[in-house]
Amino acid sequence: MSIRAIAFIAFLFIGAGVLAGVMPLTEGGSECGSAFISPSLSAGQDHVNECEDVRNLVQIPTTILLAVGGVLLLAAFFLDVRLTVERHRREEQQQSAAPGDS
Repeated sequence: MSIRAIAFIAFLFIGAGVLAGVMPLTEGGSECGSAFISPSLSAGQDHVNECEDVRNLVQIPTTILLAVGGVLLLAAFFLDVRLTVERHRREEQQQSAAPGDS
């Protein structure tokens, strides 16, 4: 798989995680904020406690999506670094072998 394909898939995972994290949640018809942003304190403590279950359920897949995207992005970066180092080594070997041929 190419580096660009891995990076593209990584950004898809990160984008899906961000969208899932900011999507508004509801519990019993009342707003619960989003996965990472808690509801306003003006709603009352009982309402905040009711929303915790919904928020916790959404935080798990959101965190997994963000983590997978981050790991894939790091993998694409290190794959690019490895290929660049190999290319430079190959060029150095070709340059050092060329003067001996003359």
